[in-house]
Amino acid sequence: MATHNIRGNEGEQRMGNMDHINSGDETAIIPVIDMAATKEDTWEDTARPRLPHTGFGGYQPAAVDAAIGDYERRLGQAKSQANSAWAQHDLVVAQQRELIEENKRLAAHNEQLRDQLEQARHDAANSIEALAKQQQGFVNDCRARGERLITEAQQQCDQLTSQAQQEADKTGVAGRTEA
Repeated sequence: MATHNIRGNEGEQRMGNMDHINSGDETAIIPVIDMAATKEDTWEDTARPRLPHTGFGGYQPAAVDAAIGDYERRLGQAKSQANSAWAQHDLVVAQQRELIEENKRLAAHNEQLRDQLEQARHDAANSIEALAKQQQGFVNDCRARGERLITEAQQQCDQLTSQAQQEADKTGVAGRTEA
C-alpha cells in the first residue's frame, strides 16, 4: 500500500483509511474522513456538461451560467468539507501533541518517583546498617567494661584473699606460740 504525505507535513502519512502521525517516540493512529464516501457527485457528474447550442455554434449563456453556478456551488461545498476535515485533523493532531507532552511529563515524574523510592530504600538500608554498627559498638564496649570489672574484682579478691591468708598465718603462728 503506497503512502504519501498529507499537506506536505513531515511525519504525517496516510495509509488506507488511517493517518499515522509520528512524533518522536510516539505514533498515533487517527481515522481519516473519507471524502469519497460523502461525495454526492461521481466522476461522470463532473464530466463536460452537455449544454444547449445557439444558432451560431456557441452555447446558450443562461445554460453556461447555470453550469458555472452549479460548479461553483459544488466547489464551495468541497472546499467547506475539506476545510472542516483539515480543521478536525489539525485539532486531533494538536490534541495528540498535547497528550504526547503530557505523557513525557508523566514519564519524567514517574522517573523522579522511582529515584526517590531508590533513595529511600538506600537510606533505609544504610540506616539499618548504621544502627547495627552502633549496637555492635555498644555491645563491644559493654564486653570490654565487663572484662575490666571482672579483672578488677579478681585483683581485689586476690588481694583480700592474700591479706586474709596473711592474717590467718599470723593468727596460726600466734596461736601456736601461745600454745
